[in-house]
Amino acid sequence: MDGPVAQREWPLVARQEELGLLTEAVAAGAATPSASEPVAPAGAIIFAEAGVGKTRLMREAVAMAADRGHPTAWTTATRSSAMTPFSALVPVVPEARLDGHDAALSLHRAFAEAVAARYGSRRLVLAVDDAQLLDNGSAGLLLSLVLSQTVTLLATVRLGEPVDDAVTILWKDGLCRRLDLPPFAPAEIGDLVRRALGGDMAQRDIERLVRVSAGNALFTRELVLAAIDTGSLREVDGIWRWDGRVPLTPRLVDVVSQRLEGLTAEQRTALGLVAIGDPLPLPVAEKVTDVIRLAGLEGAGLLRIEEQTVATPSGAIGPTVTPAMLRLGHPLYGEILLGQLGAVETRRLMRTVADAVESQPSLTADDAMRIASWRLEAGGDVTAEALLAAAATADRRFDNALAERLARGSLERGGGPPAAIAVARAANGQNRFDAAEAVLADVEDAVLATDDWSASGMDLRRAYLAARSTALFHGLSRPDEALAMLDRMAARHRDKPTLHHVAGYRTRVLIDGGRLQEAVELADEVLDDPDVDDTSVLLCASTKSQALIDLGLTRSAAPLHERLNALGAEYVPGLGQAGIIAALQSLQCQYYDGRATELISQLQMYDDMLAATGDEGQRGLVWMSLGLAQLLRGTPVSARRTLRSAVATLSAWDFAGNRAWALAMLAQAEALSGDVVSARRARQASREIDVTGRIVRYDPDFVTADALIAVADGHLTRAAEIAAAGAAVVGEPHVNRARLLHLALRLGAAPAEIAGQLVDVAAVTECDLPTLYHAHAAGLASGDGVALESLVDEFESRGMWLVAAEVAAQASAAHARAAVRAGAARTAARSRSLAMRCEGARTPALTLENDSTAAALSRREREVAHLAATGLTNLEIAQQLSLSVRTVESHLYQSFAKLGISHREDLSGVLGVGPAASPENQ
Repeated sequence: MDGPVAQREWPLVARQEELGLLTEAVAAGAATPSASEPVAPAGAIIFAEAGVGKTRLMREAVAMAADRGHPTAWTTATRSSAMTPFSALVPVVPEARLDGHDAALSLHRAFAEAVAARYGSRRLVLAVDDAQLLDNGSAGLLLSLVLSQTVTLLATVRLGEPVDDAVTILWKDGLCRRLDLPPFAPAEIGDLVRRALGGDMAQRDIERLVRVSAGNALFTRELVLAAIDTGSLREVDGIWRWDGRVPLTPRLVDVVSQRLEGLTAEQRTALGLVAIGDPLPLPVAEKVTDVIRLAGLEGAGLLRIEEQTVATPSGAIGPTVTPAMLRLGHPLYGEILLGQLGAVETRRLMRTVADAVESQPSLTADDAMRIASWRLEAGGDVTAEALLAAAATADRRFDNALAERLARGSLERGGGPPAAIAVARAANGQNRFDAAEAVLADVEDAVLATDDWSASGMDLRRAYLAARSTALFHGLSRPDEALAMLDRMAARHRDKPTLHHVAGYRTRVLIDGGRLQEAVELADEVLDDPDVDDTSVLLCASTKSQALIDLGLTRSAAPLHERLNALGAEYVPGLGQAGIIAALQSLQCQYYDGRATELISQLQMYDDMLAATGDEGQRGLVWMSLGLAQLLRGTPVSARRTLRSAVATLSAWDFAGNRAWALAMLAQAEALSGDVVSARRARQASREIDVTGRIVRYDPDFVTADALIAVADGHLTRAAEIAAAGAAVVGEPHVNRARLLHLALRLGAAPAEIAGQLVDVAAVTECDLPTLYHAHAAGLASGDGVALESLVDEFESRGMWLVAAEVAAQASAAHARAAVRAGAARTAARSRSLAMRCEGARTPALTLENDSTAAALSRREREVAHLAATGLTNLEIAQQLSLSVRTVESHLYQSFAKLGISHREDLSGVLGVGPAASPENQ
């Protein structure tokens, strides 16, 4: 394995404060003048749990001491070395004679003299790893060396293990500092892994890695190396992604198994029982294995007890305590141990745990789910009904893989259409839309034949419609087949609830296809019916609201959001998402008002809330929305990281072409960051995803990606043409037309022409951005520096920093043309200040308007000069821009004169543009 991942030492992260303390301790030891003066603390002892990086920290401190001229030595105590007196310290001075001494004092003096002879006059920095394993003689000798100021000691001790008294004296008596090293926080593990990989890693995979490694840096390293070796961790679309498998490679097994050494067969069985049930109620664990055995495992740190309390009920005294839960000391112990026990023994233990949990006086839905899962995997007797109920619980926990396994077990046992629908829901949640459609098509006749007018019958049809419309339309992009399926349901069942529900799904097909007015009219037919049921209200109100937002009628959507919030507040199963939909749509309204600051803050809050739910699909959508908001703000580096995580997550939970949309936004972030190669790669990946018949409101971001890539390539005229052409065909979503027209303006399109088109859009919309965009175009068209400067405040107050910086640069140019020097200087400085917030984003307005030399060039001169600066020949430039070579030469001649340069090589420095990437690297 090559690269930074395979380095023997991973980067040191989040330990700078502790490293500083160790450095101070080494310096204090070196500064002690002589043995006649009071002994100063000479070094430090690091106490920490296994695997949290104490050895790595000490290595860094020793390396720094060596760099500063201190002699250094390293030794590691082991269980085997403890069997022989002084063997841990012999490697420090191999030539020292440790025999023939009749007293410890004589031996200690002789060893100290040997140290001085070997390492010179400067005090030796001695590192002792795993000092808790030192034999009594070595510990005493070490204490003597510190007391005599022969060495500055750095040592590590594993927390919770017995230590020789001599080592304890070192820190208790102030001879050495004691440094307690805490485990890594999740964010620190993420930073460690990203730096070790030399690239970004999807946020959901970082969080999953943290859970599996429990913040243990050693286990994290070995897990990452094992996952790379087996291909379960690999780089895709510019980001490292992990499929969640824990590969039991020999190296990982060896590292983790060190903690399992010495266990008896009975202890392994007990640990295996807890591993299967983790978390396992303590009373249940005590039924299936010996209590003393469990206590021993707890004492060894292989098990831990997690007390659980709930809030005090009204009128009760003290909190209500639920049974304590028994958990593994580390998640990887279970992975390794069950692998060692083998499949047959594991299945036997599963049946044992299932019987014990089932014997409890009361069972929760989670208990029933786990029992059904254990019995299914162990080949036990379990009913179709129990498996279907368990699948529903797994679905609520967003565990799609488990839900599908349980639902298929139910289907195989005669679960019928309900089981088939459960299978399809779970398959949809894993992007396996073909599998969902296949199982639903098989039960269509049975569902259509259901004449049950009870609530359960209606729920069956609703669930079927939801799952199959998702598979056919959003998943497989077959709108015609989806509409035909809806027609068949409406033809067979003419009751109002079914017809309303069918209409609700039809509105979704219409709105996603860009037929917004039709969607609004059909939704109104349902919503105006006094007999409409709540589920149909949810479907139609949410789609009508989305249609209004896409039309730019954001204020008109507000009453529908109130109606959705009221539905969500009823806490009725199936309606809980109403409030979430209303909240997300309200955020879209903020986006079309340009409220980037509030939008980012709220989306980050939603992400924190979702992190604990396990709903990866919703998190992917939130990350995608957050990335879009960060692009609105003009921070491409932040957007790139967010969108990479969204792309990775949506590879497993992708509905309606969202992954293609996220890739297009990622291409924008890469292009704005100046990485045109990565931008092209992301855009190409988005093209390879079939989005035929999917959501047309995504189109502006595909167009924007193409335009920004053209800008990064130096094709400014083409970039503006791409944006303007996209605006001309966008259709009903008026807000999308406004976005693309404004992009064309920012890329150099004629301001007067753009202003004329934007005024029409602003007249038919209720949100703020079309009006602001029109004011921007009008100010540029009139060259009004004062009007442009007032717009800077508008954009900055909303958090649209990049646009504000561009407008300030344009205001500066307008003031300069009007000979208003103070205004030109003021707005130029403001543009630079705003641009500094934008993480290096480069756009034509910033690059050219904010540079007094480049501003003198015409747009075509700028374009030709930019391409020449990247290293293209005149012929290559002529071919790309469809010009003659003579015209290119003329533009360059004029540009050289205006820029005050004489050579082509000077263009790069003046324009801030480097040579283009070679084709083989693209």
